[in-house]
Amino acid sequence: MVDEWIVKNQASYLPAGALSYLQYGRTLMRVPIGVFGMAIGVASYPTVSRMITGGNVVDAYGTLTHALRLMLFMTFAAQICLTLVGGDAAYIIWGLLSDRFTVQDAEAIGPILGLLCLGLSGWAAQTVISRGFYALGSTWLPTIVGTAVAICTIPLYIVLRREWGAIGLAIASAIAILAYVAVLGWLQRRRFSREAAMRGDRLDRVGGFLSASLCMASATGVAIAGGLAIRLLLPRALQNMDFFIVLMRSLILCGTGLGIYVFVARQLGVREFAEVEGMLVRWLKLPDGNRTKPQR
Repeated sequence: MVDEWIVKNQASYLPAGALSYLQYGRTLMRVPIGVFGMAIGVASYPTVSRMITGGNVVDAYGTLTHALRLMLFMTFAAQICLTLVGGDAAYIIWGLLSDRFTVQDAEAIGPILGLLCLGLSGWAAQTVISRGFYALGSTWLPTIVGTAVAICTIPLYIVLRREWGAIGLAIASAIAILAYVAVLGWLQRRRFSREAAMRGDRLDRVGGFLSASLCMASATGVAIAGGLAIRLLLPRALQNMDFFIVLMRSLILCGTGLGIYVFVARQLGVREFAEVEGMLVRWLKLPDGNRTKPQR
């Protein structure tokens, strides 16, 4: 919330349209946060709480980090698509379907969304990490830490806004959320270590999420670079903004980016890929009558 207040305040100093581009970009970024971050955070919370109540602090931390790594794997995949085709998605939604955007508006939103998405993993991760504190009965610490980090990074927002305008604000927002998650994750491991020590146990046998996150981030960087290179090499026939051309271009770029991401992630030994693959295979093999239907 504080980040959004700061961005709105600083964007008011920029030319007309800058704040709208930032807000529309943030709206698109919130989709994977809700789908992956909030969903996994809410789903894992009862299990983690139950384990802590039963005294299984180490297993609770393992469950939490496992959920976090799984969420990050899917969130990085979403970041690839939003970075490669964010402007196209914005044009389809608010240009072709609702007649709010011009081609120039969509082209302006694309880079802003891509830079906002540098912090997408942080925005999604904080929804999971914070629930670890809630399960421990520490409900205020995530809010206090997040507010403190946002306030401390205000000079960064101001400097980057002056240097690069809306692009600078997008970068500042991403840096701030990643700094918050780094601090919060470190504090959480310390808290769980202390709780485990009080019960005569240790967290050493539980893997963290930092190394896995760095591998996923590396795979994401390679995928985005490859996708952007392919976008530059697309034939002229796939460069205009007709609906079917935009849709085809988006499918090509997303499919290529995700393919590169999966390949590199496998090479780096990211085990969450095999888990997601197994989940998809099991779901696809189930007969229609046995699939869990979404509740309304």
